[in-house]
Amino acid sequence: MDHETTGVGAGVHATPACFIGGTAGIYWNNPDPDEGSLLDKGSFATWQATGISDSGGIVGSVFDPGPDSAAYWPDVTAAPVDIGSIVDGNGASYAQRINNRNPATEVIAAVGWNTDSIGVALLWECTGNCSDPLMNNWSFEILDQILSTNCTDWDLRRAYDVKDETRIIGWGRKFGQPNTENAVILVPLEFCCIADLDGNGTVSTNDLLILFANWGPCPVSHGPCCADLNSDGTVNTEDLLILQANWGPCGGESAGGGGGGSPSLQAAVQQLGFPSVAAHQAWLAQAGEMEAYVSTYVLITILQDQE
Repeated sequence: MDHETTGVGAGVHATPACFIGGTAGIYWNNPDPDEGSLLDKGSFATWQATGISDSGGIVGSVFDPGPDSAAYWPDVTAAPVDIGSIVDGNGASYAQRINNRNPATEVIAAVGWNTDSIGVALLWECTGNCSDPLMNNWSFEILDQILSTNCTDWDLRRAYDVKDETRIIGWGRKFGQPNTENAVILVPLEFCCIADLDGNGTVSTNDLLILFANWGPCPVSHGPCCADLNSDGTVNTEDLLILQANWGPCGGESAGGGGGGSPSLQAAVQQLGFPSVAAHQAWLAQAGEMEAYVSTYVLITILQDQE
C-alpha cells in the first residue's frame, strides 16, 4: 500500500480481527497494513473511518462536496450513508464510535459532534435498514437536550465513545465554569437512580453533602441544578425527601416506605430522636425550611461520625 493511503488505526472489533482508520478510510482484515483495502467513498472526495462494531458497521466522516459530514457504512463493501445530513444546522459533523449491536434486531448508536456554533455532542440511533440512503430509520439527538431534567446545567461539546447500553463518554462544561473542560460519563436513567448525585451507584452521605451544599434557589440563568431532584428550581425539603427515599445502592432496597432501608440511615435518624426513617420523613414534610436545613446538617454530622 502506498504512502498516501496508509493511515493510523482508529477502531477495532474483536471477532474476527478487523481494523479501520486513516484519512483514506482504510479497512484491514488482519494486522498486516499491506493487506488493507479502501472503503467505498461514494460521491465524496475523501473520507475517514474512526469506529467499527462487532457486527461490521463502521462510522466516520466524509468530506467534499459540502461540509464535513458524519457517515455510516453497514459493512466494508457498502457505500457510506451520510448520517450527518440529518443534523440541524450548517456546521460539520463527525461520528467517532458505534456500539456493538445488530441493527436487524437492536438499536445501534453512534456518537460524535458537530461544529455548528460552539459545537455540540451528538447521538445517532438506527434500527432496521440502516443502509437506506434516505435514512428513514435514523434519528439524532443533541445530548444536551436529553439529559435528565435535574442536570440541565451542562453544555456537552464532544462525545467520543458509546457502549452497548448507550453509556457515553465525552467532555463538556458546566454553566458558570466556561474555562473548565470536564470529562463526562452519561448513563441511561434505567441504570442509575435520581438521587445518586456523585454517580457512584449508591445514594449515601456524599450525595446528602452535595444536596446540602446546593440548598436554596438554583441560579436563575442556569435553570434547574443537579441537586434539584424534583426540578422545581429550588433545592429544599422536597429534594431531601426524594434523596432519603432512594437511600442505599441504586437498584436495591431503598430507605423509604416505612421502617426498612439502610441501617446507617436508620441509626442516624434515631439519634435525631425519630423512631424510623419514615417518621423523620413525615416530620420533614411539615417542617419549615430552616428546621429542615438544620436537621439535614445534624444528620450529615451523625452519618459522617458513623463512617
